[in-house]
Amino acid sequence: MRVVITGGGIAGLTAALAFARHGHEVRLLERADRFEDIGAGLQISPNAMKAFEALGLERQLLEIGDHPQSLDMRSGLSGATIFSIPMGAAGTVRYRSPYLHVHRPDLVSVLEESVRRHPEIKIEFGVGVEGYQASGDRPAVLIGSGRKVEGDLLVGADGVRSVFRRQMIGPDAPRFTGCRAWRFTVPVSAVDPFFAKSAATVWVGPHRHLVTYRIARGQLLNVVAVTEGGAAAAETWVAEGERSELSREFETWVEPIRTLVAESPRCHVWGLFDRAPLKTWSEGRAVLIGDAAHPMPPFQAQGAAMGVEDAFALAACIGPHSGDVVASLKRFVVLRRDRTARMLKSSRFNQKLFHLPEGPAQWGIHAFLGVAQTLVPGFVRSRQDWIYEYDVTRACRYG
Repeated sequence: MRVVITGGGIAGLTAALAFARHGHEVRLLERADRFEDIGAGLQISPNAMKAFEALGLERQLLEIGDHPQSLDMRSGLSGATIFSIPMGAAGTVRYRSPYLHVHRPDLVSVLEESVRRHPEIKIEFGVGVEGYQASGDRPAVLIGSGRKVEGDLLVGADGVRSVFRRQMIGPDAPRFTGCRAWRFTVPVSAVDPFFAKSAATVWVGPHRHLVTYRIARGQLLNVVAVTEGGAAAAETWVAEGERSELSREFETWVEPIRTLVAESPRCHVWGLFDRAPLKTWSEGRAVLIGDAAHPMPPFQAQGAAMGVEDAFALAACIGPHSGDVVASLKRFVVLRRDRTARMLKSSRFNQKLFHLPEGPAQWGIHAFLGVAQTLVPGFVRSRQDWIYEYDVTRACRYG
């Protein structure tokens, strides 16, 4: 079967590998003149790792990743630890796959190398997609000037501003979450020992939070700060941020964080948007995956993982034979719809949890989480089980 994928991000590259694994011919169309190497850190949680392991990428990812020993929540105002969930070896045993932090360009390089080695995958750069034709016997991606790229299955992996989504669903205004995200990286050797622990740490405080974790084999500290208010910044990763403005946002926080933010190098800022869950995201022989289907803010750090799960699940639903493609796409959407909608709901909940205003509600919830960590250690961890225990390879066989 001929599969045409639009978009060479993480979801698109993973989908190319997954389809080629089943013996399908893949054409991957990317608007840019090379695969995007911007971006900073990504958390590859055990649920995403299960898909990568099935695609034979475990060794490469273990080599490029940092292995966090815990998932921590700490107060940005005092530095005190609210709770700490053990990961490392304990997490690998519990969830049957490791938890990694990677530099996004490193992950893209691993995926690109695997894609280029596969004889069934053809990559075309500089292709501007304008739409698709999904009905009839000759489905095709429309690439302008009357040109088409025909295929038996059309996959829109073209991100939050998806051309495929706009044609399939119609214009849907994104919902601004009220937050902006700022990101930058610094060498681990240059930061305060306060940040020395290898962990994914969310520092929480009134109306803002900050996430730190190591990437690039532990050599860089990835920093993402999320603040409320201000103008609704563009939904893009490349807009320049004003460092002095970021510094003012955290001027009342604990000293190592104030210094980290104040002395940050060049940073980027983007608006955080989401959209209401869709009931379906397929039409005829065209389908959406990843951010094109279910964009979500990063408060659960699962956006990339959902795209990876989608890619694997889609190829598995189609299988090695074309069969009834339309019916297979409907099965794929049913398989993925509830999980991705629940993930969006969970992400929205975390935004409120991380940004609790100072007062009795914040003190009570933080105290409860701390006591639960001590008296019932499994309680806090169990809130993540439904995310990390999920095995998309098993769900496709039995779901």
